[in-house]
Amino acid sequence: MNRRVLFAASCICTLIASTLAGSQRVAEAVGLRSRPPLVVALGDSITFGFGLTRPAQQNYAARYARRSHARLANLAVPGYTCVDVLQREVPKMPAGATVVILNCGINDIGGFGLQPSGLPDGHLRSAPASRAELHASETAFVRMLAAIRRRDAGARIVVFTQRHWQRMTRREDARFAADVDAWNAFIRVPGVRVVDIAADRRFALPVAMQSDLIHPNLAGHTALLDDLERATDGTPALPGGA
Repeated sequence: MNRRVLFAASCICTLIASTLAGSQRVAEAVGLRSRPPLVVALGDSITFGFGLTRPAQQNYAARYARRSHARLANLAVPGYTCVDVLQREVPKMPAGATVVILNCGINDIGGFGLQPSGLPDGHLRSAPASRAELHASETAFVRMLAAIRRRDAGARIVVFTQRHWQRMTRREDARFAADVDAWNAFIRVPGVRVVDIAADRRFALPVAMQSDLIHPNLAGHTALLDDLERATDGTPALPGGA
């Protein structure tokens, strides 16, 4: 076999190898693009779906992911504060999130009592959180946003305001009211979308809440879903949730 033949054969082999490698890269890129989007949910018992018959399927985050044809990583844990979410949930976040739901604060602000079983009860009252505790929660919130942005710079971050739930029982404690208003103002930072459930009148009605007045029932999770979809679509939430 002369040199021309050897050279031609070598060129053909190189071309074939290059084509195969290119095809593999294209296939990998297409595979990545064809993967469903990923929703990551961080938070406490509300995002967990506490009290629902089938919490993993019925909570608002799961229903949002299904409607969005997305995968879901719901890392929410009942009882967690924002400090807990930062320390224990954020490190477990999978990469590649399209939407990150961040819903914490109700356990940070406090103000509700506990049943003998240890479960929260909005019919009972306790002292609101201390200034030091709220400052720690605010610091954790800021650090969570920074950590999420480092992990997935392109993800849409969605945060939730907190409800004035004490108004459902008797006169709202003035300090609790001030803490809720301050928290709801604090979380409105550039680059995040806000689900303003504090402005949704449905959450002031017992029909949307479980008997503890803290946790939404199935109708309440439907309202959360409605408000979440408006926020991620860029449409402002309507005061009446309609």
